Amino acid sequence: MRFIAGPLTAPTFGGYRLSVEPIQHEFLRQAGGRFGAISGCEIVAHFGDPVHEYEVARTGVGLYPALDRGMIEVTGVDRAAWLHNLTTNAVRDLQPGDGNYAFAVNLKGRILFDLNVLVCPGAIRLDLHRRALPVAWNHFNRYLITEDVTLEDMTASLARFALVGPRAPEVAAKIGLPHAAVMAQLGPAFIDLLGKRAMVYRHEFAGVFGLEIGLPAELADEAWSHLLEVGRPADIRPVGRAALRTLRIEAGIPAWGEEIDEEVLPAETLQLDRAVSFNKGCYLGHEVIERLRSHHALPRKLVGLRLSQLPAGAASPISIRAEDKTVGRLMSFCHSPAVGAPVGLGYLVSACAHPGTTVLVATDPPIHAQVTTLPFQSVK
Repeated sequence: MRFIAGPLTAPTFGGYRLSVEPIQHEFLRQAGGRFGAISGCEIVAHFGDPVHEYEVARTGVGLYPALDRGMIEVTGVDRAAWLHNLTTNAVRDLQPGDGNYAFAVNLKGRILFDLNVLVCPGAIRLDLHRRALPVAWNHFNRYLITEDVTLEDMTASLARFALVGPRAPEVAAKIGLPHAAVMAQLGPAFIDLLGKRAMVYRHEFAGVFGLEIGLPAELADEAWSHLLEVGRPADIRPVGRAALRTLRIEAGIPAWGEEIDEEVLPAETLQLDRAVSFNKGCYLGHEVIERLRSHHALPRKLVGLRLSQLPAGAASPISIRAEDKTVGRLMSFCHSPAVGAPVGLGYLVSACAHPGTTVLVATDPPIHAQVTTLPFQSVK
């Protein structure tokens, strides 16, 4: 067993030194990028017009700098079996070119972090939120005993971009991926981009068609310009996190650091179909997950909430109340162009989670919210 940590110039979190940003920011600033932070990571919030960027990603193709993503590479002959025992989805039988979405949970069955498992020739790459890297690193370290497994933090060595929107396959065809439209979710492929090997995989993290691209960090500036140039016939535009976050919330897709934290059980996220295998046998925390399924007992669940107004100046999560009792948490919110109203994602106790139920978000003054189905329905 062996660990290769990230650069030793970054802050330390729980014994792990968080990798420095993989992309130099200057070319993003020159492109009009306005920076912000979400879930503890620096991101490009927008490029000057988040409303237009939302439409670009919804109907055309946007180029997103994925500064918030991290990557761990797992090698060694025991890598698949070892990860199979530490994640909620099946890993052992995946072949190169396969992938899936999974949770890593603690012994109580609560989510530590989520991840995309990407099976490559000779290695498995784990795509996860950048801020989750210290949690993941320490978690994996704890359960690596005698296995032939090596972990390497690749975050700082990769530039990460995403092509997002229904016209993304047009741009993908120009960079050597003509079959992008029919690629399986999270199935990694490798192409030659600017003379270097780049990994590409389909990942619809914002609820619209998406392709993630990872290539050597020293090519970040050149790759950004190249993708914009080859995407010009498809009217590609830079897009920031604000637009994609709105699309994600509208689609009802929970994200680590916003709707997913250590208080949440996998079943509560409504992601069991894509994140959990019930045929893989034992793994860390499986007893709690299986018990909830077999007893049909779900304490809370993720719901959509249509809000009477946006919470002004309030930080998530915000308590939700009904009949003078706390019944849940509002985890995220935005103005939804599709709905034509403020909306949010939150967790409610099952008794209050029925569509049409009215609850109060505990701001001052309280905000009325109505439970809706997910994904949110567009205004006709």
